[in-house]
Amino acid sequence: MSRFKYDCPYLIETICSRAMRGMEDWKAQNISNLAHALAELGYFDQSLFEEIAKQAERISMEGNEQSVTNTLWAFAIVGVVAKNESAVKLLWNNAIERPGGEFLEVHWRMLALSRLFAKSEGVDLGSEHSRFLKMATSCVVEGSSEFEKAVAKDLVRHGYDGFEREVSPFEGVEGGELLKIDIAWRKDKVALELDGPTHFLTALRGGSSEIRLDGPSKAKTRLLESHGWSVHRLSYLDHIALDSKGEVAWRHYLRDIFEA
Repeated sequence: MSRFKYDCPYLIETICSRAMRGMEDWKAQNISNLAHALAELGYFDQSLFEEIAKQAERISMEGNEQSVTNTLWAFAIVGVVAKNESAVKLLWNNAIERPGGEFLEVHWRMLALSRLFAKSEGVDLGSEHSRFLKMATSCVVEGSSEFEKAVAKDLVRHGYDGFEREVSPFEGVEGGELLKIDIAWRKDKVALELDGPTHFLTALRGGSSEIRLDGPSKAKTRLLESHGWSVHRLSYLDHIALDSKGEVAWRHYLRDIFEA
């Protein structure tokens, strides 16, 4: 479900309702899988995550590295770290106490992201295993590069240059290659995030015609705003529409960004 990013609200509602009635009977892995799926799909049900938080000790005791990492990451993406600080720190400490070699690179990346999101909520998870976390932040993940190049050309063509690409919202070296802003006017703290097809959920037949952003994209907007950035998002569909409408549409769009 979350792997293919299907938008299935009725199924999610049914699963969540059952989880609220009897999560204590679920296996630790099933709870972490649910948390990860909800965060990935952008279903930010805070009351459900409060129930998941009650299972943190069991997840840390019974879950493997992936289960602990998935649950931590989910709390971070949903933005409920501060509200469930004790549970999050319990999971974090459990992860840090495990041998570093037991985690895959993707797990370290998720842990590094969790730490950054937690810090944006005012929760310091520490820097133990800093060598592994630093390695995770140095890994470059390719984005919508062709899309980004096309938008950059359009911005210059319409007189909105002076921007930078792939800008870190953090001070110094914190964050490394993680959570970089696609296009930024650093002085004005204006961020333009570009959303290709992978940023959206796939609507099932008969479902809503409105396309929805996934959880990590929503979370990144929240984090950037917490650092004082004015965040605007441009989807690949909106970009096609702007190009088809021409220069006047582009100028109105860009004016709205800088006058917001």
